[in-house]
Amino acid sequence: MQDKKKHALSLIVCGGLIGLTLFIFLKDNSLKDLAAIFKSIDLRYVGLGLLMMLCFICCEAVNNTMILKTMGYKLKPLQALKYSMIGFYFSSITPSSSGGQPAQVYFMKKDNIEVGHSSLSLLVMVMFYQIAMLGSALVLFILQGTLIKDNFGGVIYLVIYGTAVNLILIVCIGLMIFKSGWVRKAVMGLIHLLHRIKLIKNEQKWVDIADKQISEYRRGADYIKKNPKLMVKVLVMTVIQINVMYLVPFAVYKAFGLSGKSIFAMLAIQALLNIAVSSVPLPGAVGASELGFMSVFAVFFPSQLILPAMLIWRGITYYFYLGVGAVVTTGAQLFGKKAKRLPS
Repeated sequence: MQDKKKHALSLIVCGGLIGLTLFIFLKDNSLKDLAAIFKSIDLRYVGLGLLMMLCFICCEAVNNTMILKTMGYKLKPLQALKYSMIGFYFSSITPSSSGGQPAQVYFMKKDNIEVGHSSLSLLVMVMFYQIAMLGSALVLFILQGTLIKDNFGGVIYLVIYGTAVNLILIVCIGLMIFKSGWVRKAVMGLIHLLHRIKLIKNEQKWVDIADKQISEYRRGADYIKKNPKLMVKVLVMTVIQINVMYLVPFAVYKAFGLSGKSIFAMLAIQALLNIAVSSVPLPGAVGASELGFMSVFAVFFPSQLILPAMLIWRGITYYFYLGVGAVVTTGAQLFGKKAKRLPS
């Protein structure tokens, strides 16, 4: 019951933010004029953008399938895609995408995938996602540094903030995986301090919880060390995943019949915009993403097209698959096929 209440509250907050954001951007614009512009777009490129986002989601499904296969599970393609869609949905309606991984673990548990195995798979994917995101942004920044410096404006502060948060996350995950002894000493010291100042009562309970979690990260370190070739495959797949998503603005650009701008320039701008909004503590970065697109992509789109372009881009990368994710999640709650264990 409590989980259902949290889910409902998340939907209400997310829906409210989406409604407020659309109201702010649309209130001073003619819906009739927008409708006329939308009628003129090339729907083939909109479809291409939707396929790019589907590819983004499928790449995670492929990574999850590869990782869980080494642990003895055989996921069917639609089953793996289901977990990815559920993760996308819950990440889209919770602050800082905090609900995605717990929801995936829950639904995989329902399908007889052990929590330790699913958590480990998601941990590996999160770590490589952060590395691939920052790495891709760095390469694109080097290639398109002048354009970014000239056109990123005030959003650069959000980029710095997002980069710092993601670097800290990578370092923390790395320490927890590869230097778990250091982390254990720090965590146990913190638990003891909190117990002494009466903020927690049962010290041993929290020590046991921390030990269990840290042991999972140790398993993660052992797993990565034992599967170096798989880790390379996961990293390559994640780089493809991220850059396919970064290509969506170019598909929108072509949908309006525009030309003359470099695809690499749009990739670079989208890469840094993604970092800028990734750490904004709002469900789906609603508001920040729309405002960021309007600010940084104005160099690519004429002033009369920047708002329609933003709406189409956001529809492709967020609103459409938010709806699909809701349908998939509802179906997963009603029906579910069990994951098969591979023979030892």
